[in-house]
Amino acid sequence: MIFNDVVNVTLKEKRTVSGTATFVTIFSGPVPGVVTFLDSGTTFDPAGGKTSSRLQIILSPFAFTIPPNAGSSALVMAWGPFTALSPEGAVEPHYLRGRLHHYEMIAKAI
Repeated sequence: MIFNDVVNVTLKEKRTVSGTATFVTIFSGPVPGVVTFLDSGTTFDPAGGKTSSRLQIILSPFAFTIPPNAGSSALVMAWGPFTALSPEGAVEPHYLRGRLHHYEMIAKAI
């Protein structure tokens, strides 16, 4: 697979220090990937309309493991004009011959 895009990934881990749970950044940097638009929609509320976009993001493996249940507090990505992409649902690891080949997820930007 050829990864044509570069996605800036910030991966955080939940740690408990003195009985208080905090998120500590364990990785922040560029990761090769492929980003594809799925759809865009406009939602209307009393404050005004908001446009949201959904993107399919495929990331190559890197030094840290992304947990499948990583939410918006543990995984934040930036690509192109989008600065705060968070996974919508599970992060799917895909394996080829027993080795991690890539991560796949749907991300939502508002």
